[in-house]
Amino acid sequence: MTVLIVLCGILRGHQSTLDPAPDVTNRDVTVFSGIVQTAPERRPKGSRVGTALRSAAGIPARGTVLVQFRDFVPDLRPGDRVRVDTSLENPSPPRNAGAFDYARYLRPRGIDRIAGVRRPSQIAVLESSQGGAYSARSIGAMRRHIRACI
Repeated sequence: MTVLIVLCGILRGHQSTLDPAPDVTNRDVTVFSGIVQTAPERRPKGSRVGTALRSAAGIPARGTVLVQFRDFVPDLRPGDRVRVDTSLENPSPPRNAGAFDYARYLRPRGIDRIAGVRRPSQIAVLESSQGGAYSARSIGAMRRHIRACI
């Protein structure tokens, strides 16, 4: 039993070191698709949403992308399958010694790449999420309704 647990741990550790988008360089990716994981989080200058990567430049890929929207909040729900027309980037390292390390901040949160979207036309919902009464989409709708009432 102990051997099985150790092997599972080794396998899991190996999986986490794999590149989230194999055979794809950051600058070559201008279109990617994925599944929205969270409701858009409003920020002072726009919004952002976590997206599970499914393909990049037509190649199957994996990982999580933090999509940042400038000056708008898209109408996205968890479970929506989306296509995003923008480049994938690695989070930038700190420019000065001792400065905030954005990549290090995102790593424990499961974020592999980031992408910036300036215009609503750069994102398209390919398939809306469909779920039961307690799906993430319906829970999000209830939250919005409660916030509006408050």
